Amino acid sequence: MQILQSVTTAVVLGLTLPSALSRVFNVEVGPDQAFHPPFISAARRGDSITFTFQFTPKISHSVTQSTFCQPCEHLQTRNSFDSGASGATFTVAVPDARPIYAFSSVGDDCHKGMVFAVNVDQEKYNEFQQRALDQLLVVWYASLLQ
Repeated sequence: MQILQSVTTAVVLGLTLPSALSRVFNVEVGPDQAFHPPFISAARRGDSITFTFQFTPKISHSVTQSTFCQPCEHLQTRNSFDSGASGATFTVAVPDARPIYAFSSVGDDCHKGMVFAVNVDQEKYNEFQQRALDQLLVVWYASLLQ
């Protein structure tokens, strides 16, 4: 009987412990065209990220999933996310410990550096943001060629 009780307790703890260890990261989405904080360095499976959009008349933002190599393009997969233009809040579940990249797809926010990343360090975030800024130059140069 003691063994059965111990096994039952272990199973119950195993089912409830992961959710008890889940964390919620809060990110403010700017009126200053920025995510605060701009990156999260250690999210894991089961965590969630809640984006809170700061209301400012005539200014909207989004949080749209992208890739490191194409920071200002919406990742078009079955599980990618896009909040659409500013709601009050938007929550993303962290599926695993791999990096997640996102940007604001409203207007030229991304080309001005409004990007966000998960499971990266400062150096990788800076490189990702620079890629977004550099894309503005590519878009501008391409418009000159037309």
